Amino acid sequence: MIGRILIMILALEAIWSSTFFRVYSSVGEFYPLEKDNYWVYQDQIEIQDLQGDFEVYNKYIGKKVTAKRIKQLRTLKVLSTETRGDFKIVKMQEEGTPEGIITFFYVVDNKNRRIYSYSNEEIRTILSNDKDITIRGSPEYIFPLQVGLKWGEPESMKRKDNMYVFFVEKIEDVTVPAGTFKNCFKIVYYTLPDETIQWFCPNVGVIRFEYRHHGTINNLVSELKQLHINEIDSSNLSKKELDIIPEVSGSEFEYMNKVIINSSLWKLFTKREKKAYILGYANGLVNAAIYYLPTRKKREELIGTIPNLAGDISVDELIEKIDEFYSDERNYNIPISYVILIIRNQLIGVDEEIINEYIEYLRAIF
Repeated sequence: MIGRILIMILALEAIWSSTFFRVYSSVGEFYPLEKDNYWVYQDQIEIQDLQGDFEVYNKYIGKKVTAKRIKQLRTLKVLSTETRGDFKIVKMQEEGTPEGIITFFYVVDNKNRRIYSYSNEEIRTILSNDKDITIRGSPEYIFPLQVGLKWGEPESMKRKDNMYVFFVEKIEDVTVPAGTFKNCFKIVYYTLPDETIQWFCPNVGVIRFEYRHHGTINNLVSELKQLHINEIDSSNLSKKELDIIPEVSGSEFEYMNKVIINSSLWKLFTKREKKAYILGYANGLVNAAIYYLPTRKKREELIGTIPNLAGDISVDELIEKIDEFYSDERNYNIPISYVILIIRNQLIGVDEEIINEYIEYLRAIF
């Protein structure tokens, strides 16, 4: 992403100067890179320009300079996906850039939980034939994200100042045009000439991105305006609600779980949406819960750790218990499928010590 953002800024600068002068147990739970998913970003770009229409203070030279401000909407969309063993090749399209529509590729290493980004030219060497994948360069993301995690080129990793590496600085809540997102990871990349900062929200992706040049004014602030994940559209997130009310057929709700629901999204649901979700999700609960564990061994561990039994409880009572579970900040990132499984097993009398061990296990991996 950083490379593409820099290209966008430099291209805009060239245009203006010629006329006037970018854990979870599986990668998919962190970044939903599935076909037709898209993210709409609201960009504001400031470029130093003698013909600019406003002044901004440049702290690096200690005085005000004239600059031009550009606002635009940029859409990032998943065009297609292909699976090759432990790898997933994701073709991405970006609209609203100075170059028009551009494409690039994410290569998802599910085994090592990493995402790599490649241009159209680079992907040809990565996918040298129909079977093999040759990974080059450092990853764009490593999961699960956690405070203190850093990654980058081997030589940069030897530095003690956390410069020239991606570094997860902290977790914080962030408000953007699409709404308020809780427990976002602030990822910084500092160099001598510039800096990039992004806020990554699990189950969503990048919700805010900032780039600043240490010298001339070349700044970008990009914020998530709208999110569409398969059948779930967040165009109403700014109103603190999700447009995911299931279709009603008679007395039955028909709803397919297309996104991992955790505390951040659950709290945005209305009471009716919570009921609809629970009723539509009850069937196949255990299968859905273990589906997101990437390896057979971990699935077997889950099944062996806690019984797959059901308990009797009303929907209203279940919603109250889910709300109570998510009131503990340590549980924010645990997907709801596991939360319901925990509650059901509490109701049928499973040993509380076993359940608490299981909760600690989930806190560690999500």
